[in-house]
Amino acid sequence: MEVRNIRFPRTVYAIQHNITKRIYVGSSNDIESRYWSHMSALRNHRHNVEDMQSDFDKYGENYSLFILDEIKEFSEKRKEYEWMGILKSNIRGTGYNYKDNAKPFKKTLPLKSGIPQTRES
Repeated sequence: MEVRNIRFPRTVYAIQHNITKRIYVGSSNDIESRYWSHMSALRNHRHNVEDMQSDFDKYGENYSLFILDEIKEFSEKRKEYEWMGILKSNIRGTGYNYKDNAKPFKKTLPLKSGIPQTRES
């Protein structure tokens, strides 16, 4: 399998809306730039995750950024999806990654301090 345009290491991160407590999990090799890319899209009313845009429009820019893990090479890319499962960001209403719900999730990673806790569904 050839992997294009994915650079490593990558940081797995979570963006949580502080009022709704909904979470988005992603990964990037430039986390600061990626976070501001999300914020810019939200401010310009063009974020591709409808629920995230809706929360921004209704409650404003009230987000926290959390560092979750590191992906050192492509074979560890599953870590991003595992965190989606752990934090339930793949469930609409709890998180913003509901379009990724078809991915397999396993709770195999330990929670680290400072990680946002999701509501029980």
